[in-house]
Amino acid sequence: MANFSARDVLLQLPSAAYTCARTYKKKSIVLLNFHIERLCHSCLLAWPEIASRCSVGNATAIDLLRSVLQPIATVAVDMWNASLPHTVNNDAILTFILVPRHPCEATSSLFWNNYFDFYVHIAAMKAPDPFALIELQVFGSPRDNPSAKLSSWLRQRRPLEESKLTGVSEVLLANEEGEITEGLVSNFFVVMDGVVCTAGVGMLPGSTRHVVVDLCASHNLPIRFEAPSLATASCWQEAFISNVRGLSRVKSVWIGRQGENGHIVLSCPDSHPDKPPAASVFDQLRRLLDENMGKYAEGLL
Repeated sequence: MANFSARDVLLQLPSAAYTCARTYKKKSIVLLNFHIERLCHSCLLAWPEIASRCSVGNATAIDLLRSVLQPIATVAVDMWNASLPHTVNNDAILTFILVPRHPCEATSSLFWNNYFDFYVHIAAMKAPDPFALIELQVFGSPRDNPSAKLSSWLRQRRPLEESKLTGVSEVLLANEEGEITEGLVSNFFVVMDGVVCTAGVGMLPGSTRHVVVDLCASHNLPIRFEAPSLATASCWQEAFISNVRGLSRVKSVWIGRQGENGHIVLSCPDSHPDKPPAASVFDQLRRLLDENMGKYAEGLL
């Protein structure tokens, strides 16, 4: 198996669309159709003249992309599982990558694999420590095209990653009004008056965010699609981020490139492996995520 990261692969390739998915119990992929639709949408936004050709008859572009990606995913997961000792039950993260071919290389066929080269990277998934408290920093502006997951964003965000303060896990992006849209590789949530708040537009909705939103709806946890504002930071009872690996609780948020514009410290419940979980919205959602992840897993061929 590869010893280089998906990021390394993406930075070596020309412009590409990609998505990162996780396996569940080594046999299925969480929200596989969500990821296929995201890839299709990203390609249509980035290369509409190519991706729009990828449909035939009643088969949509998404249907045809699924017919290509599902067998690739099956082979990748089978190879990954075969490489592990039988005693290892680690799930993995798969990165599906589509690179458009030069127009002159494309044929008249209407199928994806005649217009795009497909790559998949697979690596062990390390779930977030449920008792860890992370620090964030706000000093980036919202990206120009957040609806598309493209490799160009890796290059654009590098200066922000390299400039973040020591100990900061993630950089948050905010507009001129101080509304936080998302993190560089995550979605951001706060809890105010018992209501979960997260941006509804101007960000890339991640797969774990999708599950969190669904769990809030199905378990009567109030949620509001409103970008958390720095102006209301004094009202934040909790904050957390989501990414493909899961949820992480936020301890504090620095504001500004050097933290010069303030430091929001959140009153986090005392979580410890030897103590019962605190009654917080974060803990409820983390528990629900663990208990219900299998419902969002989609079997392979």
